[in-house]
Amino acid sequence: MNRKISHAIFLVGDIFFLWLLWLGYQEFNMDLANISKQAEIVEFNSRAGFFIVCIGLPLIHLLVFIENLFPPLSKKVHKIVNLGLVFFVAAILSAGFLSSFWLQYRAENAGYIYCRNVSGVSALAKNIIYTKDMEICEQLIEAKHGLK
Repeated sequence: MNRKISHAIFLVGDIFFLWLLWLGYQEFNMDLANISKQAEIVEFNSRAGFFIVCIGLPLIHLLVFIENLFPPLSKKVHKIVNLGLVFFVAAILSAGFLSSFWLQYRAENAGYIYCRNVSGVSALAKNIIYTKDMEICEQLIEAKHGLK
């Protein structure tokens, strides 16, 4: 395949991943705003923090593009770049986990109660629901199970 075509395909992918990153950022900010304004129910997904992973592919593509523009790197510089890339990927994945835990921490510190019986788990994420008090949680449980 022609290099220009492959870079164009990667550029479209990069734009898509940056759009996903923006969506994740908006979702994360909305969750923080709900906690700050003391909404009665705060609902978020454990996958919210993993939108940060979407920055990885565009940056990797940028590194490959830069590597192709400049003359071949020495083995020492190439080894340093690869090691930096490994640390970068580990940092991005860690940031995804930490941001999800941080949202839970913020909700609990704001006085919210984890409503376990309404929260759910899917194949990709855990839907986490916090409520201001136990009465609201019980109402959500009744509504979910059709008890009223």
